[in-house]
Amino acid sequence: MLRVVLDTNVVGSASLKAGGPPSQIVELVFSGEIAVCLSQAVLSEYQLVMHRPKFERNRPAMLQIVEFIAAGAEWFEPAEPVNDSPDPNDNRIVECAVAANAGFIVTGNRRHFPAFVGGTRVVTPREFLELLK
Repeated sequence: MLRVVLDTNVVGSASLKAGGPPSQIVELVFSGEIAVCLSQAVLSEYQLVMHRPKFERNRPAMLQIVEFIAAGAEWFEPAEPVNDSPDPNDNRIVECAVAANAGFIVTGNRRHFPAFVGGTRVVTPREFLELLK
């Protein structure tokens, strides 16, 4: 099964707009077609972001998505800290991907990531869906 790490912005966007690429990716998670890799640091970031005012109206949907992802995730504890990104939270995403040897990091914000992290490719939600076709 294809293993991915979803950046927080993908999970948040999925709760805001039904039918868009992030939402389609979450549907792939729900259907069991892809496996999400998580670390406690990534889950903490998901939980922190869902309490931002931007997500107030959609918090129940985001909570449901986060709970489902967490319940079915493959869990990893990164062994080595990473400081490749200017955003410390994005470094936690990279650390999880490295620990999981994930195939992809899916993010709406590629500028904070290198194109590849070891064997993990960094792609946007739209690129990820295109690659699956």
